[in-house]
Amino acid sequence: MIFIRTDGNEILGMGHLMRCMSIARALEERNVRCLFLVAQQPAGDFIKEKGFACEVLNTDFRDMEKEIPLLEILAEKYMPKCWLVDSYQVTGEYLSKLRKMAPAFYMEDTGENIFKADGLINYNIYGQDLKYEERCPSGMRLLLGVDYAPVKREFLTAEYQIRDEVRNILITMGGSDKLNIAGNLCRHLIEDLSEEVSLTVIGGRFNGRINELMKLHRKHPRIKVLVDVPDMWNRMQEADIAVSAAGSTMYELSAMGVPTVCCYYADNQRRMAEACASRLELINAGDYRKDPDGVLKIMSDEICQLVNSKEKREKLSIRMKQVVDGKGVERIAQELCNI
Repeated sequence: MIFIRTDGNEILGMGHLMRCMSIARALEERNVRCLFLVAQQPAGDFIKEKGFACEVLNTDFRDMEKEIPLLEILAEKYMPKCWLVDSYQVTGEYLSKLRKMAPAFYMEDTGENIFKADGLINYNIYGQDLKYEERCPSGMRLLLGVDYAPVKREFLTAEYQIRDEVRNILITMGGSDKLNIAGNLCRHLIEDLSEEVSLTVIGGRFNGRINELMKLHRKHPRIKVLVDVPDMWNRMQEADIAVSAAGSTMYELSAMGVPTVCCYYADNQRRMAEACASRLELINAGDYRKDPDGVLKIMSDEICQLVNSKEKREKLSIRMKQVVDGKGVERIAQELCNI
């Protein structure tokens, strides 16, 4: 058994949960059992709905060290082969105590949280640029770069094509979208685009703005609002253009080749947005927290350009498809099995 310690809520969004579940599926295909450990009940309910075993710790996700006594009891009961930890609240002391029970891998996005562990995973497009080799303890296994991006195989096998006319724009701003970027962008686009173009907004169950989005839908029926979408690849397949926060969803959109405009609203998303802009030449509209009106204008202007140019959409789609090969979850699962 492998223990997977992660969290998801209205503050953290859904990204940690989603990528860990992709890894768990690959592990269970190798006949390795996985047990998720989360701080709070809503995340536990979500994981169980997806078919995974889960223990809810009923702790504060921001203070992970206090949960160690609970983890020791669970480790004694289940005897895990190793830990996979995916949380921004992880500390060096926390990992040190986990490693007394079993080897521990942890996921890291920024290059700033360097702790002693058995392995570190940064699957981002900039992961190999952060000089982990120079700063991590000797003997630590480093899984770096997009070869380890945990993209579900469905995003690779779904057939996507650039259509002559734009009829549907997909907007996904993460599992919580506390700043209501999706709603504000819809208000911009509904004025700029022809009535033949629909807007599909994807929200997670931790999105506190769903009621506002539904009011917008009732006012403008061509704005569709979907929550907890189980088959995101189908929604992407239907989209002619996507607008996304610069998180893990960018790798799914790249795998399919959906022409995308991105922005960011969290520090851990900045590098991703900048790397996508420099390496894929897609538009990074910038930091929404600092200049919401400016970011909305850039996104709206770029979307209008993509709507009016099939050639531009085709070129961007080709560049995006070259990013990931879709075998990241299998590579991570194999590394964990090799412990």
